[in-house]
Amino acid sequence: MRAPAVRNRGSEPRGTAYGPWRDSRRRMLCSTQLAHRLFQGGDARAQVAPAPGGSNVSCALGLIHPVLPAPACLDGLAARVHPVATRPDFRRRGLAREMLSAFLDRGGCGCGVQ
Repeated sequence: MRAPAVRNRGSEPRGTAYGPWRDSRRRMLCSTQLAHRLFQGGDARAQVAPAPGGSNVSCALGLIHPVLPAPACLDGLAARVHPVATRPDFRRRGLAREMLSAFLDRGGCGCGVQ
């Protein structure tokens, strides 16, 4: 019963097959929309661990958003960490922990991190 409820939340365009849109079109839209947000002045920050062969094996992504100013966040900006992921063949090596630590050390934008 849960799967139909998820499909009807409006996340999928009407008249398209659930699987194909999700596999190709969504991947393209997400990468296109995220790419410009990662440039200087954008609201996204990423920390990536490359493999010796040049591919990426682990990453952390955070998005910066406005919040009401508070003692821990005077500039009214906060970064929320979203996915932290590691390729299955590189797991259990502490890479995700390193990505998150590096992301927090960078501070995203000099603001509080949730």
